[in-house]
Amino acid sequence: MKVGEASFKILGEKYHWNGKENTSFNIRVISCKVIDGNVKTPAGRFISLDISLEGNGEINELGK
Repeated sequence: MKVGEASFKILGEKYHWNGKENTSFNIRVISCKVIDGNVKTPAGRFISLDISLEGNGEINELGK
């Protein structure tokens, strides 16, 4: 599901998916390229992905 409009101050198109067991997945797209995102696991942990040009491609667990 596409979320967000021009009223958001963060650049790019935002997408959100809900999964089973209280999981979710969010990504941000600019010029048809995924530049960052995050996942909520069934255990309630958040994992962040930064693959933007400024980012280093690391995957970081953010905890609960």
